[in-house]
Amino acid sequence: MTYHHLTQEERYQIYAFRRANFSIRQIAEQLGRHPSTICRELRRNIHRKGYRPKMAHHLAGARAQQARSRLRITAKQWLGISKLLGQLWRKLRRAGLHRRQYHRSRSHRTPIRFRVGIEHRPSEVESRTQLGHWEGDTILGGGRQGSVLTLVERKSRCLRMGVLPERKARTVSRIARYRLHQISARVHSITLDKGSEFVCHPRMARSLSTDIYFAEPYKPWQRGSNENTNGLIRQYLPKKMSLKNLTQVEADRIENRLNHRPRKCLDYLTPFEVFNNTRETLTVALRG
Repeated sequence: MTYHHLTQEERYQIYAFRRANFSIRQIAEQLGRHPSTICRELRRNIHRKGYRPKMAHHLAGARAQQARSRLRITAKQWLGISKLLGQLWRKLRRAGLHRRQYHRSRSHRTPIRFRVGIEHRPSEVESRTQLGHWEGDTILGGGRQGSVLTLVERKSRCLRMGVLPERKARTVSRIARYRLHQISARVHSITLDKGSEFVCHPRMARSLSTDIYFAEPYKPWQRGSNENTNGLIRQYLPKKMSLKNLTQVEADRIENRLNHRPRKCLDYLTPFEVFNNTRETLTVALRG
């Protein structure tokens, strides 16, 4: 519905109805206008002697003229603005361009023996109602120099990072077992990427007494917690950065910072608090 400004005749009618003690809603019904239109008219165009239709029409016309003559943004200014806005994406937490993989004709990944697909994973894993269900992946350094194993607990988003001296299956299995050994009682399942670095998953499953499932190729959303956390890690380890000289001490520092960062998805608790069912002083102060 197209809006039309009030005419001078309508303003005389408003004046007459007000003199007759009509309410704003009654005036609106008589003129076929919305009550907010009448309310705004009386609020904006009132004079020191009260509402006068001739003066109200003059004030409304002056205001419209002022709006038309107001300085507009030139084409040159818009060009400068668009250039500045075009660079803002570099300041975002994830400054990379988003690319969605729609189709792959065939997979060149190494077949993984004895793997169990994600479709067999229990429903409680998907619902995030129970602690102890993890997702795993590896992060490659720039130029494929160095790599890091990342393990994320689905409910709490608690992170375990392990620097990989080499990206071989036996090494990945050993580092995963080492990083989860102390909390193995809270490792009920692990969902992994279908990469060849995880072909030694049976040894990992036996050592941790857990079940291991594999996501489908090219479907990262099936390990959403892990993928999101890897994005957070990239703030500290950018994609073009070589990880060849990364130490476990540095990885532990990143892990600690992310595990103590309040998350909106956790009602602004930290992964550490949710995983350990505790409260930290800073978070208690913020929530208070």
